[in-house]
Amino acid sequence: MKEKLLKLLFSIKDSLYRIKNRKEVKVFLYTDSRGFDVTGKLGRIPLNSYADKLIETFNTSYYLCPEKFTTIVDFLNTIGDTWKNYDIVIMHCGIVDFSPRPLSNIKKVKDSKIATPNFDELFKSNAGYHNTILGAQYYGEDTITIYSKEYLETVIGPKLASIENLLWIDSNYFVKGWEGNYERGRPSNIQEVVSDYELILKKFVKNSLSIKDWSVSDVKKFTLDNIHFTKSGFNEIYNRLAAFINKGDYSK
Repeated sequence: MKEKLLKLLFSIKDSLYRIKNRKEVKVFLYTDSRGFDVTGKLGRIPLNSYADKLIETFNTSYYLCPEKFTTIVDFLNTIGDTWKNYDIVIMHCGIVDFSPRPLSNIKKVKDSKIATPNFDELFKSNAGYHNTILGAQYYGEDTITIYSKEYLETVIGPKLASIENLLWIDSNYFVKGWEGNYERGRPSNIQEVVSDYELILKKFVKNSLSIKDWSVSDVKKFTLDNIHFTKSGFNEIYNRLAAFINKGDYSK
């Protein structure tokens, strides 16, 4: 009940800021769990995140982690052809898609996407791929990604390439031996696998905001767990986004 009320209040706030900022750059933001404060007790709202700052600065519409497992495919389902209505479309997704996960978790993702468009085709196309393994185990289980590199290159990548004003935010490097507040740890091959997929994705997007220049100390300062951001991390992401948006010329 509290979360619904907060979302309503933020919806009103968002509408007021869109009126106030109606002559500013028109932004669409779609983000996975890196777009909100995962340590907060108020749910999936933009409070304290870089999304909140974008709302207050630009004419911003947003989706914050709308799915249990928020992927690039979910983003594509949402954006459709509506990208043409915005000056810039920001996609902060990919870590769910590209991270190695136990085979049992693949089933959980599949079950959560039963009613979601394009996932039936995705899992059918990757059925054979899911019978392979990536060579690393996590808590005694073999690991695999949601879809293959080939699927990214032949199906998902071309769809992203058609979004002319797309800006994608990549992921920082993982600090080995440091998990922050994530007590279960990550698969040992997560850095290698995520980086390989991101290199493929970059071929299909003109604009990417990279945070791979963060040092070990930066990652520990800007993230809670190698993935989700601290307050300082949110500020850093916002500053980089605002600088990019203010430059203009986002389309191909």
